[in-house]
Amino acid sequence: MAFQGQHLFPNLHTVTVNLFSGDSTAYLPLLLSSRLKIIQIINRNPYASADYMWGDDVALFLMQIQPYAAQIECLNTNLPSPKPSFFASVASFTRLKELKISIAQSTSINYTDLLNLSKLEHLTDLNLTARSFTWHSEGLHTTPLTLPKLCYLSICCLLGDLTKLLLLSDFPVLTNLIHRFMLPTSLHPVALSVLQWPQSGGCHWGIR
Repeated sequence: MAFQGQHLFPNLHTVTVNLFSGDSTAYLPLLLSSRLKIIQIINRNPYASADYMWGDDVALFLMQIQPYAAQIECLNTNLPSPKPSFFASVASFTRLKELKISIAQSTSINYTDLLNLSKLEHLTDLNLTARSFTWHSEGLHTTPLTLPKLCYLSICCLLGDLTKLLLLSDFPVLTNLIHRFMLPTSLHPVALSVLQWPQSGGCHWGIR
């Protein structure tokens, strides 16, 4: 969005937006700047569902910033994106070093979506939350997901999906892997109460 042909904040370097229940994200286009390098849009109510419009507005904001995508170094948002095409949009952020994204529970990610991340050759830190992955037969996955500078990977997903992802990936300098596991939605609520497991947990792996 422009103001008389100019951005409202033309020298803006960093955008940090903290969202609480009832907040609007409709103003995000006002924060466009040709000098943006850091974008952080965070839901600060972790135990409350994010407004469904938030994810749509963030996706639109990322589309609007495409002309300046090559200079963005950090993109951090925990707002669930409703579309797997989010990965294709992020792939244009070729200088990205830090990426934190969340995909809506109703959205399934396939391996082709993930391969878009291979274009992020400078990425050192990846934090991904996703409930649903779609995998095809082994023969169809001939190209590995390669991130040559990735040192830190934090992922929240089902254990089976993490295993599959690691088997299909090449992270040659990875030193830290954090898995925040999810329990399958198919588990009966009674079984969960008997097991007394938390809904989510984590495991930290140090690779040397």
